[in-house]
Amino acid sequence: MLGGTICAVSSIVLITGLTCWFRIPPVSQEKVNAVLGKEGMPSIVAHKGGAGEAPENTIAAIRMAKANGCNSVEFDVGYTSDGVAVLMHDFTVDRTTNGSGVLNDMTWEHVQTLDAAGSFQNQNGFTDVKVPSLEEAVKTCLDLGITIYFDVKGNPEESVKTLPALFSKYPTLYNTSIVCSFFPNVIYKLRQVDPNIVTALTWRPDIVAREDMGGKFRDVSVYRQVLSTISDVILRWSHFSWLPLICGNSAFLVTKDVLSREMIQYFNSLGIRVIAWTVNDHYEKKFIFNTLQVSVITDYVTLKHITENF
Repeated sequence: MLGGTICAVSSIVLITGLTCWFRIPPVSQEKVNAVLGKEGMPSIVAHKGGAGEAPENTIAAIRMAKANGCNSVEFDVGYTSDGVAVLMHDFTVDRTTNGSGVLNDMTWEHVQTLDAAGSFQNQNGFTDVKVPSLEEAVKTCLDLGITIYFDVKGNPEESVKTLPALFSKYPTLYNTSIVCSFFPNVIYKLRQVDPNIVTALTWRPDIVAREDMGGKFRDVSVYRQVLSTISDVILRWSHFSWLPLICGNSAFLVTKDVLSREMIQYFNSLGIRVIAWTVNDHYEKKFIFNTLQVSVITDYVTLKHITENF
């Protein structure tokens, strides 16, 4: 992850130097409204398909989110060694399946043998759950009428081929999905290939330097800690100045911990929606959704879980 995030910061510098005069215009407001809903009408988005209620990044999770009244899901895009796009959050399969190893080192054939519910705490009712291909997940969402938040975990070269090809094959995606990433180079390259795709940058403080916001450093080297901290300063400044405009983004996904009225007003003045993640606390969800009128990405989307507290 460290190498990838530093690569992303390097890409920012590259974009600044080579493309500052080549801004990619955002999509129309009409298309943004079609994907994200009209301003003042926030939505609930199932994080990883609703990871608190079903095995994350699976077809079972997507179907359960829909059954629980949720019409938007976020899932993560990863790649096997033979180039198949799949739903996977981590770089390894250890945490979410009964397998072990780096996803990029595994073939699609091998990934299909894994139990995607292997580490889900409440396994009752979830049997024979497989890691789905990205296309399988897309077709499921289209069949169910669900808005998709694609979260791209790096792999810029693969992503700028795979995603535009999916949009070309399933044109409905242009009005029913948004591509998000922590990696600005992924978003910029994607919109160079297809400027009609709705996109968003995702950000939190200390993303380069620390494993979690305010947590331990990713690297034990003091030199790298200083370098990555400086990178985070550059990344923060870029996100709040020129970067969203150069990429032509329509939304900004930010951790709930730093969300503020001022931030919302600033991005709204640029024509950019703010979406908060990952909001699981009842009262935080109520405040962000109802008072701030900002869409929330959450692990829990059941109607009971929402309506009891909203």
